[in-house]
Amino acid sequence: MNQPKYIWNKNLIHYCLLNENPSAIYLLEKYPEKIDQSLIWFNPNIFTYDYERMICPFKEELLALIYHPDNIQQFYSILN
Repeated sequence: MNQPKYIWNKNLIHYCLLNENPSAIYLLEKYPEKIDQSLIWFNPNIFTYDYERMICPFKEELLALIYHPDNIQQFYSILN
């Protein structure tokens, strides 16, 4: 994430509320000692997903299911 261009006074920041702010994740990365473990879970930006790694185990199985001769007609009718 991009950091804002203005100057922060880190002594005036209320870190308890900042834990829940999705736009402030870079401040929490910079000051990890200020993270409140009970509140950080409400911040959606702490989660990052590796979609390529998640789909790999299922890719072959999904393709086999979709392109199975019994299913081709169903998918064709859905698309048209």
